[in-house]
Amino acid sequence: MKQALKKTALVGTVLLMLSSINTIQAKEVEVSVPIICEKGENLIPIRKVAETLGAKSITWNKKEHILSMEVDYKLSHLYLSYLNGLEETNREYVEPLPPRLRNMELPPYPLKGINGQQLEQRSITLELKDGDYSASYAVYDYKIADNTLYLGEEWLNTIFLADSIKIQSKDKLQVQYLDKGELEEEVKTLEGLIKPTTAEQAIALWSRGQQTRSGALQYSALSEPLQKKVMEQFSGWVTGGSSPSLGKLVSQQAEVVDEGHKVYTLQYDEMLQGKVSGHIQQKVFVEHVDQNGKGFWLITGVEGDTEYYSLIK
Repeated sequence: MKQALKKTALVGTVLLMLSSINTIQAKEVEVSVPIICEKGENLIPIRKVAETLGAKSITWNKKEHILSMEVDYKLSHLYLSYLNGLEETNREYVEPLPPRLRNMELPPYPLKGINGQQLEQRSITLELKDGDYSASYAVYDYKIADNTLYLGEEWLNTIFLADSIKIQSKDKLQVQYLDKGELEEEVKTLEGLIKPTTAEQAIALWSRGQQTRSGALQYSALSEPLQKKVMEQFSGWVTGGSSPSLGKLVSQQAEVVDEGHKVYTLQYDEMLQGKVSGHIQQKVFVEHVDQNGKGFWLITGVEGDTEYYSLIK
């Protein structure tokens, strides 16, 4: 897959440049307070910078120490979930990707760990909201000065998937990240590449998605009606947990109903603290469907042990 397009933003006098082959568009925003440095860490005035990078609304609850932002977070996590599921792994129990999806040229995994200084004893809560979906983080690398809230610069990576952050001067910051349109294009490209063309590919994606906790990989193997059902009860793109976790696919039996329908009976190891603690069984119904003139094999139903490890509830 081609490298994702990046959006370059200069924040200070803020200059946003959407790069394409033939055009460059610019937007300027004035920032009245400078970037500051505490214990060697750069802190940015979060409200103005976040608004410039696309936050729809920002509220600060001074009493409760809660910073809330409306951002396109569900889409960001869908993208991360795809990359997580497609990433090469040396875990032996994880179902291999279908051959056509191996060694894909993926963009760098954009979400980094936060290693900021503990500048304050009391944390603030960062709430990222997207409709009824939200996630919360504890932030210790912050400062409140002159009625301005500053956060460590790496939080732009968590909030906006910024993969390059450079301080140009005390009032200018350069950020590279995917804007909403570019992110939608990346996700659409991934979904088009991943969609299974055989029943075996559908089962491989389903199994690997549960083993790697990638809800996106599971989602890519589902029929449109089942995808719709998932979104009606959506609670996040990360499924299962680190322990217990879904282990090796130890048994797979296929029943051919007719030339367009197959039923798979699957059994997986269930892992607890690195050891097999039991088994999980699922029955997966796979059907050949035509979409836009192309034939795919998609999962139309799942029965059995799904509540914890899969998107199907």
